[in-house]
Amino acid sequence: IAEGQSDGKEGVVAAVAGDQFKVSSTALQNKLYVLKDDRWKNYTASTNKALTGLADFSSAAIEPSSGKIYIGTSGTGLVSVDKDDKVEKFGATSGGLQSDRNQSGFVNVSGIFIDPSSNLWMTNPNTNAPVVVKKKDGAWKNFTVPFAIDKNLINKVLVDKENRKWFTTSNAGGLICFNDNNTIDVTSDDQ
Repeated sequence: IAEGQSDGKEGVVAAVAGDQFKVSSTALQNKLYVLKDDRWKNYTASTNKALTGLADFSSAAIEPSSGKIYIGTSGTGLVSVDKDDKVEKFGATSGGLQSDRNQSGFVNVSGIFIDPSSNLWMTNPNTNAPVVVKKKDGAWKNFTVPFAIDKNLINKVLVDKENRKWFTTSNAGGLICFNDNNTIDVTSDDQ
């Protein structure tokens, strides 16, 4: 399992698995596993054709109020699955996700996490603005890192109870803490 997250209230858990390292000649294909009411539901390209052709699933998060599941991929951006199994795909977007600086059309979403206000925080490594948020109202916002991180390789994200965003980095870059002071659109008070 690459990564998973619970909804924090109703006992729903989502986890993803992919074939990032091509360990099998038969390709394991991406899978989304959802545990709800003590029952597992599996989503694959064979059970939902909208999941065909997506890059490796790398992370998952559940929006508690709607039950929508978001999936980060290593190459095709962000995917959402709603409670009726409708799939929506988000690739490179104006003001949102960006293509990798070295591979046009390759949109990597390494980590995702939904904050208590239902804003979806994502990492979009090797881009000019590797921290991205899809706000509850559907608007997107990007953030740059104010210091050097090798290739802006930011990976996972976690939001704590104080609404601070914590990011891991690759290549021994360390840990980053970001505080927007609960004002996503006002950057002058960011720390």
